[in-house]
Amino acid sequence: MYLATTPAAQIDAESIDNEFLFRHRFGFDANPSGRAEVIALKRQFQITDAEVISLRRSGLLSIKRTEVRIAPDRWVPMMGWFYLSIISIYLLPSLLVIAFGSAPLWKQYLGVISLGAIWLAAIWFVCKTHIHPWRLLKQVGALHVAGNSAV
Repeated sequence: MYLATTPAAQIDAESIDNEFLFRHRFGFDANPSGRAEVIALKRQFQITDAEVISLRRSGLLSIKRTEVRIAPDRWVPMMGWFYLSIISIYLLPSLLVIAFGSAPLWKQYLGVISLGAIWLAAIWFVCKTHIHPWRLLKQVGALHVAGNSAV
């Protein structure tokens, strides 16, 4: 309730001083200067707490002892598209084999639904961890800022 009713500027200031509040908001620990840099980065690019978490989990937000910086790596989205293509190449023929097989209809439906759910879950996960964080950096203009210098 506290986070929902307190102004964002006050929560940001308290997050710098309070490591437990910072960990609750962003899901990781940092020293006081690192916490201040994360808050400054969040304000500079006007991103949300969830987007900071997403950038960190994807590896596009580098958090070192002395600095926090956006570390855009083009391999992240390329590997995401590679994973999506491999998953699709593997699962789509399997779906076709099941759908046009000679098994009873209920088994075909069960197989198609199961593989379809696996395929959709894999697509969701890869997009969340590889493709969407890169698109976020493009949208906020972080790919063009100061040649990847520290924030």
